[in-house]
Amino acid sequence: MDAYRRRWGYGEGSRVTAEQLDQLEARLGLPLPEEYRAFLIRFGTGGFDLLTPERVLHKSQCDYGGWNHVTLPFALADGHGLSCCRDDQLLNGTVVITEGGCAFYTVLAVTSVSAGTVWCNDYAPPGSDDEFCWAPRVSHSRTRCRRSASCPGSSRS
Repeated sequence: MDAYRRRWGYGEGSRVTAEQLDQLEARLGLPLPEEYRAFLIRFGTGGFDLLTPERVLHKSQCDYGGWNHVTLPFALADGHGLSCCRDDQLLNGTVVITEGGCAFYTVLAVTSVSAGTVWCNDYAPPGSDDEFCWAPRVSHSRTRCRRSASCPGSSRS
């Protein structure tokens, strides 16, 4: 474990406690996926660019309804999700877990059968009427989304 922490830049400041996650869940009004909780408690946020529970709460807040959108069902169609917020990154049924800068985000689905799955936004394909679309996060490299909400040439890792 120590070699892993050194290799990926894990720092003491990036530790996450069960109490922090309990507070996040209480504020959001629903439980987080167990795998996400277990990962953060074991490895923290260091070396992965994951947001701390406090930043997840801040970045997942909607100007219109606080965190109400988080408890709504998560669903995507043709690379587009539903949102009650004007912010493109705030999809219903998700929390923001990383920021890529320039309006790129990674979200964690926390509701419906997709709870526990991770999604990223990217530029829509050339010729599309849309600027961005959403696709499953399947690798560390950013891949271009297709209209069918899948990433080309990918496999689950």
